[in-house]
Amino acid sequence: MDRKIEKADRRFFTLRSYLAFLISLGAGAALCAIIIVIDYYSNGSPNFSKFLYHFLSDGFGISGIFLILAYLLHLVSLAGTFDMLTYAVKLVFLNAFRPRYRKEKFPATYYDYKMLKRENKQRSTLEILFAGLIYLVLGIIFLALYNANPIG
Repeated sequence: MDRKIEKADRRFFTLRSYLAFLISLGAGAALCAIIIVIDYYSNGSPNFSKFLYHFLSDGFGISGIFLILAYLLHLVSLAGTFDMLTYAVKLVFLNAFRPRYRKEKFPATYYDYKMLKRENKQRSTLEILFAGLIYLVLGIIFLALYNANPIG
């Protein structure tokens, strides 16, 4: 029975992963649209069809880079880089506003906090990385199309 549970936990293509991938794609699309609008208006509202590949390469490329950087930040966070800062902020907040909770339910030392956190393993979110790579590849394709069709 335990093997079936472990096998189910190791599956990557679950409903949760598909949903996370769709959310990542949606966030990338929103970011891409914002970047295209900013690029369009910051260039003095040029002829949109003339600079279409330029706007698309900027939008998709920058969105892909942001999504990949978000994944890398999450990966660094999973490695425990921000644990001490998180513990310190929670400790200050609890001492200031909820001293009873601090004494009863919060770990007494940083080591105890770290051990509790280690028990609750978080899953890496590769969906963000895959969505970022898709946007980055699309940005590179639009950049190649922009360079193949010079304006003038």
